[in-house]
Amino acid sequence: VLASIPWDLIIQRRNYDRWKEWDCDTVNVLIEEMKLGSDSKFAPYVNYLLEERTGQIPVGWSKEGRRLLARVTGEELPPYQEYIDFDSWQITCNGGENEPFEEQAFNLVLQRAEDTLMV
Repeated sequence: VLASIPWDLIIQRRNYDRWKEWDCDTVNVLIEEMKLGSDSKFAPYVNYLLEERTGQIPVGWSKEGRRLLARVTGEELPPYQEYIDFDSWQITCNGGENEPFEEQAFNLVLQRAEDTLMV
C-alpha cells in the first residue's frame, strides 16, 4: 500500500458504486465544494482546483479544436466516447444553465477522477 486515504477525505458521489464508471453526481458534489471554496471540508484541494487553468484536456476544447488536433495527430485522442463532452453531460445530467463552476467541475472530474473518486 503506497497510501491509505480515509473515505471521508475523498470527493465522491453520494452513493458510491465502484462498478459504475461515470455518473452525474461526482460533478455535482465537486460543484458544491467549489462553491464553498475555503469553507469546504476539502478546502486545500478545492482551492488548488479553482486555481487550475481550464482547457487542459482536449474534451474541454471546442469541437473545432478537437477536430484540428485529430487532423494534426491523425487520430482521435482519449476519451474516445463521443458522448463525453460538456454539452452532452448537461443534457444527460440536467445541468443548470450558467451554473457557476459546472463546466470546470465536469472537466476536472473527467481529467482527475479515478472511478469517479477525487483524492
